[in-house]
Amino acid sequence: MRKIPLRRSVSCLVLALVFILSGGCVARKAMRLQDRTIVSVDDMDRALQDVRLIFVGEYHKKLGHHMMQLDVIKALDRAGVKLAIGLEMFTAENQEVLDRWVAGEMTEMAFRKRYYRNWKVPWYKYRGIFIYARKHKIPLVGLNISKKVSHKLFIGGPRALSPEERAALGDISCDVDMEYEKMIREAMEEHEHMGMEFQAFCRVQMSWDSFMASKIIDYLVANPGRTMVALAGSGHAWKRGIARKVIAATRLDSIVILPEVSGEYDRKDVSFGDADFLLLER
Repeated sequence: MRKIPLRRSVSCLVLALVFILSGGCVARKAMRLQDRTIVSVDDMDRALQDVRLIFVGEYHKKLGHHMMQLDVIKALDRAGVKLAIGLEMFTAENQEVLDRWVAGEMTEMAFRKRYYRNWKVPWYKYRGIFIYARKHKIPLVGLNISKKVSHKLFIGGPRALSPEERAALGDISCDVDMEYEKMIREAMEEHEHMGMEFQAFCRVQMSWDSFMASKIIDYLVANPGRTMVALAGSGHAWKRGIARKVIAATRLDSIVILPEVSGEYDRKDVSFGDADFLLLER
């Protein structure tokens, strides 16, 4: 039997420990929120195969959530669904970079540098998704608004934007229900923006939802043979976020999957108005 080098075996052990300590146990059960029935992840995956748009939420820093997202992607890919992966963590203006990565025209080091220009969460948490997409030639689609436009909106409001920038954002009015307002205020506190005016923070949140929805619609209209798995923070991925904007503009069927997070997205509190499936922690 071939021996595994000690250095390699230690590396594998370290990665396993990182996964365990991150709370990254892969979910084996899901709650179907329409009737609150506990189903297997395989049953959930089968329900996804006839839908053109699937949102899979995340807490950015939880490795287990990204492994869960990869499991959904793998299940659909193995079922023969022609996929694209939509990414909150890349801006739309970086689309050429994503295309070059999938085509095998960039080294991992070069791509990782471009990733960090877009996103601050450690690379290794998303690496498995990017490697799988490259290996299986699954298109990656940058969904997010440019940092320049987001900053202008944040500092100066809609008046600071050019007519072209304003048109690209669509509806960014802070017309949200109580549940969404509660989530936004909690996000403000988490990101230490409590000194900021609520409407300003809300407009930025709405701009992300609206812009990402438009990018998703544009891609699916231009690529009628593909299904998109859109990866975004749960505050954007839930039904009150990007999905609401997509539904308002099109008749695209979509399914929303959120990972359970104790005290945040808990099975006792998450409803069918939030998501279609809740992937359970245990």
